[in-house]
Amino acid sequence: LSDDVVALLDHLDSRLKALDCKTTGHLKKSKDQMRLLVTADNRDPKRIHQVIDYATSGWWAGKVLDAERLRDKYDTLQTQLRNKEQDSKSHSEQVIFDRYAGLPQ
Repeated sequence: LSDDVVALLDHLDSRLKALDCKTTGHLKKSKDQMRLLVTADNRDPKRIHQVIDYATSGWWAGKVLDAERLRDKYDTLQTQLRNKEQDSKSHSEQVIFDRYAGLPQ
């Protein structure tokens, strides 16, 4: 297994432990699913790390409990995370605009 796959499995396990859930990172099936997410699905490991954080918090917490489910729901999770990031960026830009729009000319 690549270092990226091992690191992602460890990260998923640590997030699941924080939720007091059973971990499965070192099972062959989990290793295969995470490897396929990186290689066959051509996903960026840094982005997978971010998606794992998103998938183990908020509404998704407790619904993604293994690498197979992560891979299965990856597109949905990625889209929702991207929308959340864009909303956050838009809000930040609006706050900055509002702050400077009131300055004397």
